[in-house]
Amino acid sequence: MSDASAPTGGILTEEQDADACGLRERKKRRTRGLLHRAALQLVAQEGLAGVTVERIAAEADVSPRTFFNYFPTKEAAVLGTTPESVDRIIDRLATRPADEPPLASLRAALRETLTPLLSDPELRATRRAVLQQNPSMTDALLGATAGLERRLRAAVAARMGRDADDPDAVLLAGTALVAVRAVLVGGGLSADEAHERFEHCFDVLAGGLGDLGR
Repeated sequence: MSDASAPTGGILTEEQDADACGLRERKKRRTRGLLHRAALQLVAQEGLAGVTVERIAAEADVSPRTFFNYFPTKEAAVLGTTPESVDRIIDRLATRPADEPPLASLRAALRETLTPLLSDPELRATRRAVLQQNPSMTDALLGATAGLERRLRAAVAARMGRDADDPDAVLLAGTALVAVRAVLVGGGLSADEAHERFEHCFDVLAGGLGDLGR
């Protein structure tokens, strides 16, 4: 008996295709997360110089070839930052209502993207320790953050119909990332406390910047 719900000719329906894409994306996020965690834990235990891509891949139970499908270097795996992760933030920003204040859109997009990190005190603590022990990683993080800020600035400016160097767009993107930094530098925060601090920081910004860019 044939399955009436199955598409004919091996062609997926739009709904089934979306489900398949969603499953693939979840698997990719899981693998990326495993590699990030493995890189952090190994570097925390043995130092950056003593850890190789092969070690990280083995710890995450994937091949070195698979590692390079997700991160270009071990440093990138430690930071957990890739062009794809920046793309996800920009994509989430693009889905926000067009008439929503820009700061509120940034808040929602960053909240959704940061939820796994905010919800994992152990991961945040390990990440913080690794950055403190490896000053070169802090420099790399600043570079990655600068790249994210440029992308956010351009996306916010586009939503407002302005140039990428518009001062409102510069201020919105920059202060949103400062708010994120204010959350992540806090040591010993539980998941609830990290989420509360995130909302508090953006509440403070909204008190003075909420109408900016309208």
